Amino acid sequence: MGLTIRMDYAINLLRTAEYAEAKIVFNQLLKIYTSQAQTENSGLCLYQLATIAYMRGEMQQFQTLFTRYEKRIHETSQPQLQAHYSILRGLTQLADQNYEQAIQAFTNALPIAEQSKLADEKIIALLHIQKCHIALQHFEPSLEMSDTYWEKYADIITFAPVLHLYYMLNRAETLLALHRLKETNALLQKCEQQADLGSMPKEHIKTLVLRAYYYMEKKELNYAMDALQQALIVAKEIEDMQLLHELYEALVKNCEMRGKTKLALQFAKKQLQLQQELVKK
Repeated sequence: MGLTIRMDYAINLLRTAEYAEAKIVFNQLLKIYTSQAQTENSGLCLYQLATIAYMRGEMQQFQTLFTRYEKRIHETSQPQLQAHYSILRGLTQLADQNYEQAIQAFTNALPIAEQSKLADEKIIALLHIQKCHIALQHFEPSLEMSDTYWEKYADIITFAPVLHLYYMLNRAETLLALHRLKETNALLQKCEQQADLGSMPKEHIKTLVLRAYYYMEKKELNYAMDALQQALIVAKEIEDMQLLHELYEALVKNCEMRGKTKLALQFAKKQLQLQQELVKK
C-alpha cells in the first residue's frame, strides 16, 4: 500500500472513530515521513495523533504532541499545517477553559481552511467555536449556529460519524439549556444509538451527563444517578479535567436534589480539586 493511500486510509479510520487502528497507522507514517524529511506530511501525522489523544481524553499525550507540532510548524509555511496549528491551539485553550482565546484560535483557522478546501477542519473549528459559546452560556447564538451549520454543511457533518456526534451533542446541550426537553431527548437518543459511541470516551461521558441533566429536569433523579455512575466508570479512561469537572458538578447537583448532603460534599471536594488543578495550569 502506497504512503498516500495509507494516509487516506488512516484519515478515514479517524472519521469513523477507529482511533486505535488510526493511531497505529499514523505512527508508522510519522516515522517514515520524518526519516524522509517530509515536513508537511510528518506535521499532518502529528496533528492527527494529537487529535486522537484529545478525543480519547489523553491530555498529557495531547500536550506532548502539541509541543512537538509547535516546533515543527516553524519549519514550514504550508497553509494546511497553519490551519491545524490554530485548531490545536484552540483545543489547548478549550481544555484550560480559556474560551475567548479558544474562539480566537479556532476563528484563525477558518479562512485558511476555506482557502485550502479543508472541509473537515473547517467544520471542526466551527463546532468548537459553538462549544465555547455554550460554555459561556450564549445559548441563543449557539442554537443559531447549529441551524446554520446544518443548513450549510449537513452533507459533510453526516459523512463523518465523529463530526455528526459532536454536532448532535452541541445541539442537545443547547436545547437542554433552553428547556426544550422533547427535542433534547430525541437528539440524545440518536447519540446513544451511535455504534461508535463506546470508542469515544469523552463523547460517551458527555452523552451520559446530558442524559442525567435531562432526567433531573424531569425529576427522575434515580435514573439521572444511574447515568452519572455509568459516566464515572467511563471517566476512569480519561485525563480531561474540564470534562471531569462537569461530571462532578452534575453529581453534586443530583446528590443535593436527592438530599444526599454528605455524598454531595464528597463530590464537591473532588470538583474543587479539579478546579484548583485547572487554575494552576
